[in-house]
Amino acid sequence: MDQSQKTPRDMVIDRFTTAGIALGDLAIEAMGEEGVRVTGALPTAEERDRAVGVLREMQAQGLSATCRIEVRQQNQNAQKEEPGDPELRFPSDPA
Repeated sequence: MDQSQKTPRDMVIDRFTTAGIALGDLAIEAMGEEGVRVTGALPTAEERDRAVGVLREMQAQGLSATCRIEVRQQNQNAQKEEPGDPELRFPSDPA
């Protein structure tokens, strides 16, 4: 499918992917024939800024876009704080 046949949603997905923006926690919904709404979370403020920049570029080209993207760093921190050894997390009772 060439670029002229893609939906606005597909074009946003393509541009986000090209920009290295993680799509896993984002919802990209079609809003009419010429618009999208992007909601969800990204792991860093830098990645969020890139996503907003992509949407602004696309708006300048005629796309109608709204977004509500949060930065959620706690998911990464929670994984880093999980100890690998259960004895470190739940020490045995003193004898």
